[in-house]
Amino acid sequence: IALIDRIEADTEFKPIKTNVDGIEISYWEVDEAVAELVAREALAAREFALAHAPGPVGDVYSVRLHPTRSSGPCLASGQLLSDPDIVHVYTVWLEEGLRALATATRTMLRHEALHWIQQQTLPGLLRAAEWWLKEGWPEHLVRADRSKTFRASFCDVNRRMSEARLRVGPPAYVTEFTDPGAYYAYVGPMVEYLIERHGEGSYWSLLKETSAPSRDRVEAYRAVLGLPPDDFYR
Repeated sequence: IALIDRIEADTEFKPIKTNVDGIEISYWEVDEAVAELVAREALAAREFALAHAPGPVGDVYSVRLHPTRSSGPCLASGQLLSDPDIVHVYTVWLEEGLRALATATRTMLRHEALHWIQQQTLPGLLRAAEWWLKEGWPEHLVRADRSKTFRASFCDVNRRMSEARLRVGPPAYVTEFTDPGAYYAYVGPMVEYLIERHGEGSYWSLLKETSAPSRDRVEAYRAVLGLPPDDFYR
C-alpha cells in the first residue's frame, strides 16, 4: 500500500516509511496522523472486496493517499485509476474524537476496492462499461443509505434519472443538474433488481457483453437477459 503522491521538489514535507501488519506504507509527513488509519481500513476493504470476487484476482493492491495540498476531482473523495490499478484517496473524514475513519470514508474505500475487483476480473473493459453497471455493483454491496436522495430525485420530474443519464453518469463538470448523489441513488437498486430477476451471474455477463468492443448494445442485452435494454429500464 503506497500512501504517497508527487509533491513539489521544494516542499518542506518529508517521506516516511513504516510497516502495518506486514504491509509497507509510504506517505508524506503531512499525512502521518491518518496514514495508519487509512492503511488498516484499506486492508479491511480489500478483504471485503475479495469476498465478492467471482474468481481469482491479482495480489497487487495499491492505495495512494494524496497529500492535503494535492487536488483531486472536485466531486470525488476517491477513485480507481488503472494502468496500474491504484485506489486514489482525495478526502479523509474522521469520526468524532479523530481516532477512526468516518463511515463515509470506510464506505468509499470499500466501493473503490470493489472497482479493483471489477478491473481484475474484466481488465480493460470498465472504460467502455455503462455507468450504472460499473457503479451499481459497488453501491449494491456497500449498502450506502441513499434512500432520502432517491426519493427527492424520483419525486421531482426535473431531477428524475433517465436511461441516457444512467448510461453515461454524472457530468464531469458542475452544471445546473449536477447532483452525483442522485445518480448513485439509482444504480445500487438497479443492480440489485438485475441480480434478483436474472441471477447472480447475469451481472458479470451483462458487464462483459455490453463492454466488449464493437458489441451491439441491444444484442448484448438480448443475449444475457432475453430482452432489449428499453424493456429492462422500464
